[in-house]
Amino acid sequence: RYFEKRFVAKLYEHRGIIIYDVDERRLLKASDLPRRMKAFKRSPPEVPEKRLFPEPIYRLALTKDQVEVLKLLERLYERPEKGTKRVVIVTADRGRGKSSAIGMALAGLAHRIRRAKGTCRIAVTAPSEANVQELFKFARRGLERLNHEVEIEERQGLVVGVRAKGIEIRYFKPLEAVARRADLLAVDEAASLQVPMLFALLKRYDRVVYSSTIHGYEGAGRGFSVRFLRRLRRLKNVEVYEYEMEEPIRYSAGDPVEEWAFDTLLLDAEPATLDEEDVKCVEAMDVEYFVPDPEEFFLRDEQALREFFGIYIMAHYRNNPNDLGMMMDAPHHMVRALKLRTGKIVVSLELAEEGPLDEELARESSRGAWIMGNIIPDRLIKHYKLVDFGRFKGIRIVRIATHPELWGKGLGSRALKEVEKEARERGV
Repeated sequence: RYFEKRFVAKLYEHRGIIIYDVDERRLLKASDLPRRMKAFKRSPPEVPEKRLFPEPIYRLALTKDQVEVLKLLERLYERPEKGTKRVVIVTADRGRGKSSAIGMALAGLAHRIRRAKGTCRIAVTAPSEANVQELFKFARRGLERLNHEVEIEERQGLVVGVRAKGIEIRYFKPLEAVARRADLLAVDEAASLQVPMLFALLKRYDRVVYSSTIHGYEGAGRGFSVRFLRRLRRLKNVEVYEYEMEEPIRYSAGDPVEEWAFDTLLLDAEPATLDEEDVKCVEAMDVEYFVPDPEEFFLRDEQALREFFGIYIMAHYRNNPNDLGMMMDAPHHMVRALKLRTGKIVVSLELAEEGPLDEELARESSRGAWIMGNIIPDRLIKHYKLVDFGRFKGIRIVRIATHPELWGKGLGSRALKEVEKEARERGV
């Protein structure tokens, strides 16, 4: 059980964590922090003297970062010149108040635009309604602070719209948002959307705010920059303003529990940094199909594990701690990689061995039963009634991702050929 071992080992490794055995009633690890510490107290940030949004909007901000985001988003009040577009990019690690700051700003923008032209319509999109609940919470709070009578629209218990006289802030699924019209668009958790969709949204609206989590459960590492921002910055008719939030909302900067969580769950893992020698290895296809020893890889080779998982984060597989636990501890799961001669991991693979199913289990699947851990035979038997398919063994590719700087170099195809070779050798 490698995940549990890693979890416990990291508890011992990090500062500010006390471990107490309740069964034996003894202290296993004392805190290395001072016995007396001054309680963290956040000072309210200063409200800018020169501002577009009313003071009550700025009073909602808890950090200087949130104030800076509000100030930056004031740029979306005025329409850009014809033929040009204005984009604000807000990035942050999880827990920095990114979505709430954007919600406050949308309330401020809606208030000012409505006063100027009589009505204001703001479109909001994200992978799902669940992603924008914090945004709507603070959009509502901001409008109420400005004395608007607010109505809420809900769908299956989730807020999908905020309305006031002359104001509408409404959630649309990404495909719906492309076909809508609004004064401006807010895209939350933008890294979760495909790059063509992000550009399709930009084509439709001339004022857009994109926000994305860098590190955290929804994080995409620096993949958002690699996949989207690099191309966006090259567009000549687009004004781009960027801000990265750093100060946490829920705790003080450098909080030991946050440091432990990010390290233990690999929330801040990044792919290997490549140099000229690495690129030469790729051009010569000087690579090794790496079959790691699980205990060594998961518990002792931290750098390789971070390089491996960092590639998944960049690919934005919507990683969460359960995925890491499955990779480490599921009995039929295994990891493979392509390594350069220099030792750096450039392709990450998670595989699952499936089948065979005994005859009774296969028949249960054909009658609609859910057969855990055998996705391919289960689907083929369930939907095509191929009960005999359960006799076969196979390898399912759960995840495959290539280092984002090396896409289109043939590395993914090489990795798949190596998996096929392994499967043949094992008689799967």
